[in-house]
Amino acid sequence: MRKGKPTLGSAARHLRHRSATSFRSRANAGFTLLEILAALLIAAVGLGAVSKVIGSTATVLQISEERLTGSWVASNHLAELRLSRVWPAATETDQQSSMGGRTWYLRQKVSSTTDPDLLRIDIGVFSDKDHERAAARLFGYLARYVAPLPPVQGGAQAN
Repeated sequence: MRKGKPTLGSAARHLRHRSATSFRSRANAGFTLLEILAALLIAAVGLGAVSKVIGSTATVLQISEERLTGSWVASNHLAELRLSRVWPAATETDQQSSMGGRTWYLRQKVSSTTDPDLLRIDIGVFSDKDHERAAARLFGYLARYVAPLPPVQGGAQAN
């Protein structure tokens, strides 16, 4: 063997050494611009999806709160009608009520039934004056108030 001329073994060692050092220097160099842009794109798409979910959740919460409060307003109105013992005329009327720091707009429709002592009451509750979208709808029946019979004297019960 001549001195100065590399052998196959030394060339392979040289390439292996060169490859290892170039890999090490590449690993220490950091990310390329393309890798950073790809990571930013993935992060932006993920944050956009999270933002959309949060926005739709807030909308659903607002609608649910409106419907729940509207159903309470309608239930309260029907209970007030029953307790007032007033026999309303078979008409449609608009009224206002306040609950939860808001003004609610009610549309009450009174209809007669086949029983003359029973009325059907339909109540629509709206969050706007124009009655565009109902927050709640409820119907119930109103029975004519009849005074209770006096108790029977002598301990006998009436059947």
